[in-house]
Amino acid sequence: AMHFFEPLLCTFYLTNTGQTEKLQLFVDFLNGFDSSVSVQISLVNTEINKEKFKEQLLLPDSDDGFNDLRHEFNKVIEEKVMDGQNGLRCDRYITVTVIATDFDTASSKFFSLEMHMTTAMEILGTKIKLQTANDRIRTLTNIFRGVDIEIPEFTMKDLELQSEKQECCPDYFEFKRDYFMFNKKFERIIYFRDFSHSILDTIYKDILAMNLNLIITENLDFVEKSEAETLIRRKIC
Repeated sequence: AMHFFEPLLCTFYLTNTGQTEKLQLFVDFLNGFDSSVSVQISLVNTEINKEKFKEQLLLPDSDDGFNDLRHEFNKVIEEKVMDGQNGLRCDRYITVTVIATDFDTASSKFFSLEMHMTTAMEILGTKIKLQTANDRIRTLTNIFRGVDIEIPEFTMKDLELQSEKQECCPDYFEFKRDYFMFNKKFERIIYFRDFSHSILDTIYKDILAMNLNLIITENLDFVEKSEAETLIRRKIC
């Protein structure tokens, strides 16, 4: 079983102000998970849906004599968001997977984890939003088919029939030696192994600043305290 969370107005990169304190708060957040839980942090760069962007951010004309100011404001916003960032947005997700014997046990554990995550993120100054099935389908559609593709709202009956697959999945996958293709797009996966955590902050920022359609994921597995202490002693020796 799996739940998806989207932190809103949140960054996992620490600012200079209160950096040590925020780091400790984030460590406390991670320490709230036990060995039956796996966590994946994802940073997803996708294109902006231009029509929705205009509806949400641009000011409409009005008969009050200030339309010139509105046009100037809209021009600045379009240049900053659409042109300056190459028309991309970055969404942040935390995916939590639990090991459980049945659905009820998993649901109970998810509820406790959601409470823990909500409290921890509020202390860090942000919020989380539990994704619905339709939210997840929209996310996959944005990645595989594009942000401008219109898809319907799916009911539980639709999901039972797996009707969502034809909406969010690409028409084909074609795998080559060191890349793959779908819907005329060329994709490549790069895996970092034994990466120094002291430079993760800088590396992630630099990669996201490249203004490319990309996904960065970091997978975290948790161990019991006694096992962790044993691993640390081995590293020290």
